[in-house]
Amino acid sequence: MSRAPIAVLCGDLQDHPAVQAWASMWAAQELPQRVEVLRRLASSEVYRLIGAGPAGQSVIAKRAPQAKTAIELLVYERLLPHLPVTAPRYYGSRPTDGPDGDRWIFLEDVGTERYSEANSVHLKMVARWVERMHHAAADLDAVRELPDGGPQRYLAHLRSAREKIQRRLPGPDLTADDVTMLRGVVDVLDGLEARWSLIDGLCEGLPATLVHGDFRPKNVYLRSNGGGVSCYPIDWETAGWGVPAADLTRIDVATYWACARDSRPAPDFETVQRLVWLGRAFCAVAGIDWDSASLRFDTRRMFSRELASIAVLVRRLADAARAVGVEP
Repeated sequence: MSRAPIAVLCGDLQDHPAVQAWASMWAAQELPQRVEVLRRLASSEVYRLIGAGPAGQSVIAKRAPQAKTAIELLVYERLLPHLPVTAPRYYGSRPTDGPDGDRWIFLEDVGTERYSEANSVHLKMVARWVERMHHAAADLDAVRELPDGGPQRYLAHLRSAREKIQRRLPGPDLTADDVTMLRGVVDVLDGLEARWSLIDGLCEGLPATLVHGDFRPKNVYLRSNGGGVSCYPIDWETAGWGVPAADLTRIDVATYWACARDSRPAPDFETVQRLVWLGRAFCAVAGIDWDSASLRFDTRRMFSRELASIAVLVRRLADAARAVGVEP
């Protein structure tokens, strides 16, 4: 289940920016009964507008920078409607009133239940969803307008992470163990970059398609549909076009491969398993990059959690690289 809202707003809702933006698009709708704050950062916000949608349904309102919303809008407007998969209903978008280029995106609220990696039924269900998406999206022209979602994306993450870490080293407020760990991360990243041509070779000739890029439980909701349950992935801001290795790391890969084999000419199972390990390496590199952003803070207490995460991720990266024969 998802976390509880970080705040609930009940008064003067007509003045809330998300409510105003929604009302400008759907003037006939009632004001929400309340607004649940799901995320509120300087760069992005997410709210649940309770009862504001058609037939009293709740609506998710998301504000994000134009660079991210442009990718999501392409997916919601030009890709998902043409794919044989379940997806939250897209209600539309509109720019914010400010000069920063941010946009509001409005989506159907699909509930709070997420899939569990400990539940084999869930893993098989999402594997079938991912395979249908990968298969059908490959033939859509619009998917090629997305950013690169293959190995070059993660090589850029590698270089970005290394730069952030090197900028911090040796740096104030780091322990000797911190410095040793971070220097070890740089060594691993250096070694992996030196062998990146091998990674490119492993992906060469494999079919490219729509890649979600961050397919994991926090971004996939489940909802009962008649006699069964369907999944509803959200947060497409990392979507791309490329070999879909990153999408295979948290699903039942045997089910994915069986569906792919039945629907189209598919790589052999060993190749798909290798893609899983590559996907794990890609996700670890991206995670190190994202966590390294916190190293800009001056005091260790502000990034101690990220340091612990980086230490875990670099071990995962080394394991995944070893599994596909590109160990740094």
